[in-house]
Amino acid sequence: MKLRRILAAAALATAGLHASAAELVPNGTFTTDLAGWTLGGGTTFASGTAQLGAATDTLSITLNNLVANTQYTFDFDYQLINGSGNGAVWSLTGATSQGGSANTFGNFSFEALTNSLTISFHGTGNKLVSIDNVSLTGAVAAVPEPETYAMLMAGLGIVGFVARRRRAR
Repeated sequence: MKLRRILAAAALATAGLHASAAELVPNGTFTTDLAGWTLGGGTTFASGTAQLGAATDTLSITLNNLVANTQYTFDFDYQLINGSGNGAVWSLTGATSQGGSANTFGNFSFEALTNSLTISFHGTGNKLVSIDNVSLTGAVAAVPEPETYAMLMAGLGIVGFVARRRRAR
């Protein structure tokens, strides 16, 4: 009976410690500019999107805040502005999924090989495309505040005090 109460108290104390999804790409929506991204060729910012077209146009960002051997989801919006067919290709350096052709959107799961990942988009030439809403999410373990540990220790102390007092009767 006492063991059940202690286990129940411990379960309640740790109930708030769970993993959550976190956005890892800064400025992936390109709301006001392309800050934080590396541009090559004639890549431009227009209408809240990154636009590339020539084969020399590139858009990339390197993230160093990943956890190796962890699953992530890479997502982006793609729109062909003029031309036909595929206007851009993307690649992930440092992941199990290496890249592919952009169609109308991308949503890909992969496992990070290291803590560093480079996301790249490259124009294919003679077509203008826009890239927007670049997102990388993954499970991030919640880190409890020090107050959480203090409350856990106080709660366990009270449970111990009550158990000792009952035993003394």
